[in-house]
Amino acid sequence: MKFSTKRNLCNKLIYVFTFILLILPANVYETYGQEKPDRSDESTSADYSVIPSLGEHKFTPNSLVKDPFIKTYIRNSIGVGQALNLDVPVVIIDGQEVFGLRGDLVFASFDFEYHHAVKDWLAVWGKFNVLARLGNDTQALLTQGITAVTGFEFGWLFKLMEKEQTALSLSLSLENGSATIINLLDYINGIIEGDRSPNNSLVNKVQSLRGGSGLRFAWAANKLFGLYAMGELLYGQSAEVRGESEFFYNLGVVFDFDLSSFSELPLGILLGYNQSNLQSSGISNTFFFRIGYNSPGDLSIGIESSINKVPVKSLDKTLNAGLTKIMLRYYFE
Repeated sequence: MKFSTKRNLCNKLIYVFTFILLILPANVYETYGQEKPDRSDESTSADYSVIPSLGEHKFTPNSLVKDPFIKTYIRNSIGVGQALNLDVPVVIIDGQEVFGLRGDLVFASFDFEYHHAVKDWLAVWGKFNVLARLGNDTQALLTQGITAVTGFEFGWLFKLMEKEQTALSLSLSLENGSATIINLLDYINGIIEGDRSPNNSLVNKVQSLRGGSGLRFAWAANKLFGLYAMGELLYGQSAEVRGESEFFYNLGVVFDFDLSSFSELPLGILLGYNQSNLQSSGISNTFFFRIGYNSPGDLSIGIESSINKVPVKSLDKTLNAGLTKIMLRYYFE
């Protein structure tokens, strides 16, 4: 177990060092090889902004559907959520019904990303994320246990086309994930049935590695309205269940409204949809709404609320979970 832990740590360090080696020469080049824009001239004075835009439309970012823009920024988000319609089944241990209190599932998420524009046609990024799920009462805790998923991702974004109102980019990415799963009910039943093998463990860890590619598209209809969409295809292992490698997909679309187009409020509103089979339980569907503040310069901060429809095999039903996030993205030159 110790050897496996050290090996996993080494793998993650390799990814971090690889990412640093990719962006360090670019930082030196950007700092010493190019002149920085002069904000004193008319084009970069009061209206200067590095927030992504096409034509006269300024785009608002989100946490689910990735945009195609070659920019340098840092982004982080933190969120909490809860299952909305959880019907916890009666727990049976050694043939006996164990009645616990009716419980709920609670979710928590955190992620941090650094995205760096190496050239005007190339960007690299690295992202770390954590997702935790646990039952908050006796019966929910026994049936669903505790799951914590951590992951590190890095990749490259290539600009394929950018016109006045449209943009298209190609992404290549590599993801390394680790899931820690605590299942009390299976462990207790295994002991009662006399299973003393290493397979009957209270704590199970699953490692996964996936790589893939995708397309990202943005279109600005006018100053008020725009949209962007993405599609990704990945190949590798599931992040939650041990098994053979397989194909995964991730699709999404966002309708973007810039309220500053007809008022003095620097606000953006998003309506979006995301579908993927990245989870081992099956296809998940997410509908989300975001309202955010876009500063005239380089800051975007907002609140995102989503309804996630996720299949849960152990309950043999689709779970509706609400999740609310606070997100911040700061753009550099």
